[in-house]
Amino acid sequence: RSETRSSSRPSARRPELRSSSCRRRNSRVIGVGITGTTSDAGQSRESVLNLVEEQNLNRCDNAANARMIVFDRESGRLTGAGQLEAMAIRALQAGSVLTRPFGHRGYGLGCRAVSVVATCDRGIAVKLNSDAVFAMPFADAYWSRILNRRYDYEEDIAALLKSAARFNYTLIDCGANFGYWSVLASSAPFGRQTALAIEASPTNAAWLDINARLNGNRFRCLNAAIGGKSGGFAAISGRKHEAFAAVPIGHLQRDAVRIVSLDGLVDEGMINSLG
Repeated sequence: RSETRSSSRPSARRPELRSSSCRRRNSRVIGVGITGTTSDAGQSRESVLNLVEEQNLNRCDNAANARMIVFDRESGRLTGAGQLEAMAIRALQAGSVLTRPFGHRGYGLGCRAVSVVATCDRGIAVKLNSDAVFAMPFADAYWSRILNRRYDYEEDIAALLKSAARFNYTLIDCGANFGYWSVLASSAPFGRQTALAIEASPTNAAWLDINARLNGNRFRCLNAAIGGKSGGFAAISGRKHEAFAAVPIGHLQRDAVRIVSLDGLVDEGMINSLG
């Protein structure tokens, strides 16, 4: 998950995402990344943001270009995978079983080895429950562990959210990564809660967008870094997508994003307007 260092219905059919869907005007993703550099102080912020939005949508297009492999955690059924891909997924599952007692230490290395042997440009869509689908890159070094049906990701948080299913609340998913908790909280077994997923990394935000659309755009997404107060920009640093950091910067640069605060989002109506 990204954090700022200073204060960062699915159908039963195989999901298919086409690039044109990323550019619909009614998209619920709010792109505020800054991916271009400028030396002209008079350049309008609006024109910069328009360029940024187009570039971020291109990232989304590339991520969602192909049909996904689908894995159902409840039944264990795997569909849409070729023979080599299926073998690779079994290896990922076995690796999680073996490394889970050790906190999945070394599991990422195994995932990278699998990705070398079984090259696959497609993502994997994991059915978390009857009303929730979570997409991730093939052989992702962090999220592939959820292919292990015996493993429950952060089960204490899952138990808390499920116990609150009878209440109505809004989940503010800060550092949402690919949107795992927003996907779950907005699903029927978790009470169909309202959610706003906030993620600083543009690359992660592309997968966040994919997961929002796979689940009927039932939660909103914001590509921004969380800080103590709104204003300024942050650069994304780090090598692992689950451990990116958003570092405040004093000028625009490639792949920078806007810094927002929760109070600022309330003032802008971003949180109060949900529902």
